[in-house]
Parts: sequence; C-alpha cells; structure tokens
Amino acid sequence: MTPARPEGCLSELMLDELMAGELDAAAAQGASAHVAGCSRCSARRSEMEAARASFAASAPPLRLARGAPAARAAEKVRPPRRWLAPAAASALAAAAAALFFFRFHAPPEGRDAEIPAERIKGAEHIGFYVKRGGSVLPGGAGERLHPGDAIQFTYSSAEARYLVILSVDGASQASVYYPSGPVAARVEPGREVLLPQSTVLDDTLGTERIFGLFCSEAIAVEPLRAALAAHPGAPPAPPGCDVDALTAEKVAASP
Repeated sequence: MTPARPEGCLSELMLDELMAGELDAAAAQGASAHVAGCSRCSARRSEMEAARASFAASAPPLRLARGAPAARAAEKVRPPRRWLAPAAASALAAAAAALFFFRFHAPPEGRDAEIPAERIKGAEHIGFYVKRGGSVLPGGAGERLHPGDAIQFTYSSAEARYLVILSVDGASQASVYYPSGPVAARVEPGREVLLPQSTVLDDTLGTERIFGLFCSEAIAVEPLRAALAAHPGAPPAPPGCDVDALTAEKVAASP
C-alpha cells in the first residue's frame, strides 16, 4: 500500500504544474527547492516524467462532447458550459491508466483510496481526477484547479446508496455536479468508483466547496441545491444522508 502524502509534500497536481512551467516565479522557486530537498517528491517527479512520456506516446485524449442530451438536460441546475456528456468515463479511465494503472471501477493498482477530505460523518467519501492538457492526475482537498480543467468524480461506499454532488463556487453560487437527473442517483458498493460524467470548469475563480451526499433513498436534487444556495456555509444533510466535503482553489492559469 502506498502511504498517504506526508504533510508538506507537494501534491501530484502541483508537481505537474511545476514540470509544465505553469507556476508563477515565486511558487516555482519554492516548489523546486522543496523537490531538491525531498527524496519522496524528487522520486515522484521522476516517476511522473517517465509516466508522462509513456502517456504522450500511447494514451488517447479525454473526449468531452459538448451539447449532448445529458448536458442540455442539466441546464436548469448548472450553467450548460459546465456540463458534459456522461459517455466520457471510458476515455478518462483509459487516459488515467497510462499514468496510474487506473482501472474503471477500481482504485489505482497497488494503492488504497487516499483522497484527502473533510469528514463530516459516515464512511463514504468522494474524490476526483483532473485532466489538464495531456495529463490525467488524481485530485484532492485543497488542490489548485484552473478554468478549463476537466474533472471526473469518484466515490467510495461500503453499501448501496443514493448520491448527489453539489458545490458552492467562488461567487457563492450553488450548483449540481452529479447527477444530471432530478433525483439522487443510486450507486453500488465500491472503492474509488468512477462516476459516468465529466465536467469542464468555468472561469469563476476562488474557493470551491464540493459536497457529496450519500443518502438512503432517492431524494430530489433541486431542494438540496436550493438549500445550499440559501446557506452556502452549511451543506444540507437530510435524515438518512451522510455528507463528505472537499475544498479546491480555482486559480487562473499562468500565461
């Protein structure tokens, strides 16, 4: 089992930004200094460089088709530019496999689930993968995301539940990431299960709080979104629902 990232070590997204030259001068200097003095991050960077070369040579890009029926159906709960077709799951899994031995409906080979998150209650949790350019990387709490990044959520649960994923963005706007339908979607027991829906992030910058509601029945989605819109700091938690939360920072990409 690969241990969780030690406190102070760079996330894989941060390492990727460093290698791609996407950090500003101060952040790049600090990250480079850390890598130079940290055997774990230095080794991980070397692994990622090798994986990137393999990925560039063999992996297909994530296909994200705009304007699909699922995207149009979601217009009432989320700006249409942020919704994409649910058929992208297999393409994302193929791309992620080249980097992390990622398998559909399974965690990366040799790794247990390790998506950092705020645990509100319950054993269920959500995570996500990020596609930026030619890279597909696991994300987690506190990650730096860019407008235009494609994200795809995962969940872990020991039992069958009904799942809704909501968010509050940097402009305090509440929206629905998952599902595209009017009621919570049933999910089966599993660990790091990839959800069949991808989303391209819009250009709203700032802190985004993402909430996964794991419920005992198929409750309506819109009342949950409305409750979060009315109280952005307090995610709705109806009886029979457990809530997991992630926080991400959406920042403009370096020119």
